[in-house]
Amino acid sequence: MNLIVKSVEKPNRGPLMSSGIRQPPVRAFMDDMTVTAKTLIEGRWTLEELEGMISWARMKFKPSKSRSLVVRKGKVRDETFELAVEKISTVGDKLVKCLRRWLGVTRSFSSVGLYSTGTKLQSPLKALTEEFKVTNTRQVMMLRDSKDAKVKIRTGRKWKAEEAVKEAETRLRHSVTVGVTAVGRQKFCMTTKPRWDTTDEKGKRDLVQQEVRQIEEESRNIKAVGMKQQGSWLNWQGARSRALSWSEIWSMEG
Repeated sequence: MNLIVKSVEKPNRGPLMSSGIRQPPVRAFMDDMTVTAKTLIEGRWTLEELEGMISWARMKFKPSKSRSLVVRKGKVRDETFELAVEKISTVGDKLVKCLRRWLGVTRSFSSVGLYSTGTKLQSPLKALTEEFKVTNTRQVMMLRDSKDAKVKIRTGRKWKAEEAVKEAETRLRHSVTVGVTAVGRQKFCMTTKPRWDTTDEKGKRDLVQQEVRQIEEESRNIKAVGMKQQGSWLNWQGARSRALSWSEIWSMEG
């Protein structure tokens, strides 16, 4: 496999990152292979060269188990590739079932265990929906006081950024009235947090973003309460929470 990867790296060059580091065009781990290219043409050329080398080694690819993803200027494009005159499905069309096996989870595993920040074992993964909401709420607060009235944030029908900002601001004003509450056996004034009525504009934007994340975490906790087995960690009183980092995950793989 290393011989095949090295033979393809010579005529092809991977994408150049903004930091100046050029990524390798082909990466391989065991029998899994990842191909990255700057353009569609380079990607197709790389696949043709890999297909020739694989056939030379008396092996063959399985297009049914392969997935493709084309991103241009931050947007996913509806472009496809072919292997052995067979179309490769995109990541959005057909999900990868082997990802669940690689993570070692069951079919009934919920996304609460991946993205929640209140579980006993926290992963470094972030939910795309949460990041989307936080980004849009930040843009709403930055453009709300703009002189150009035509500048608006486009969101869907199920969730609107303006309503989310109003809800977060209402919760923050209510927290000023309630004050900082003690959790468990904490003493009074043991924890402090910025106040909504005394912070500046940048601080208010940060508080709104944190509140939106807190709302998402509460929705995940509500979902976990309805799960008998996966939500049993809510009743663990003496267990300490632990947040995993990417370096710890890679060391586990080794």
